[in-house]
Amino acid sequence: MKKIIPILLILLILCLSGCNTSSLPKEMPDDFSFSIHFDMDGYYDSKTKELKNGYNYDLNQECKTSLTLSNEELKTIYSELRKINIDAISEDISISPVAPKPHPMPYIEIRYGDYIHKVRMLNVPNYNIEEWFNYKDFGNVFNNIVEKYIKNKEEYKNLPDNQRFYE
Repeated sequence: MKKIIPILLILLILCLSGCNTSSLPKEMPDDFSFSIHFDMDGYYDSKTKELKNGYNYDLNQECKTSLTLSNEELKTIYSELRKINIDAISEDISISPVAPKPHPMPYIEIRYGDYIHKVRMLNVPNYNIEEWFNYKDFGNVFNNIVEKYIKNKEEYKNLPDNQRFYE
């Protein structure tokens, strides 16, 4: 009996540290899509292909265009979101106890079939993930999506300058 308890304890620890508890399907559903709001004005929706980043007053127009991600890019994004168990993260997470001003409200929403799950980040003082304590993995994936799959694209780089300023 004394030998069984340590073995069970070791198995439990191994399972908890290595088991993926995501309820998302292992393979990306054909109709998977996501939308993401970043910075103060950044927005992208993979289903509608709409990419926005504020307003340009000189041109008197919204800073928006169309961005199509490849199926491989979507699969990678889906895999990363599944790996961090995004479906198990609360819909509202507080990054800091103090709300900064202005107050950005970044979020990511995933969809497939009838399933929709949105994670909204409250009180985001900055995008320094090291300060996100309980949500570092989520923050790293979120920032990777924004930087690699949106801001690194020519469509984003070619948007007119966002002339909205916040104090």
